[in-house]
Amino acid sequence: MSGREDARTAAFERIHARQRETGVSPIPLLIRRLTHSYGRRADAALREELGISVARFTILVTLEAEQGLTGAALAELTGQRPQSLADAVAALEREGLVERRAGRGRERLHFLTSEGARRLEPARERVRGVQEAALAGFSEAERAQLESMLARLLDALEAGADGQPGEPAP
Repeated sequence: MSGREDARTAAFERIHARQRETGVSPIPLLIRRLTHSYGRRADAALREELGISVARFTILVTLEAEQGLTGAALAELTGQRPQSLADAVAALEREGLVERRAGRGRERLHFLTSEGARRLEPARERVRGVQEAALAGFSEAERAQLESMLARLLDALEAGADGQPGEPAP
């Protein structure tokens, strides 16, 4: 680790300690840092050879599993803002990876093209590499436990006060 990384790590440790002292969990900050760090590494791996971003990869993966989504549904499932999603989908459409078709009324439905599906496998290989590097120190049981705990945390955040599913944060 470089001196700069050591200083940054020490700063984060002080921030986390202060949060604990004040009764605020550092978990949200850790998740934010994790998301940022993972996103940078995965983005670099995807852009290097394939020329797509993590956000676009997420759109392709989502459409592979759920064809015919509206823009609003696709934005919610991928965690993107509607305008950012619209820009990304337009770029993917220009590249022939996604197709938009008319739905009911003014709805536009989104579909993964065969070229989009073809490009997914090499993209997955890059993402798997980043994931394996990040999770190398975890056993399969620990990985499953971490996934389960994060899913429970997400469910709790999205639940309303009455325990029913709530509205996800914008």
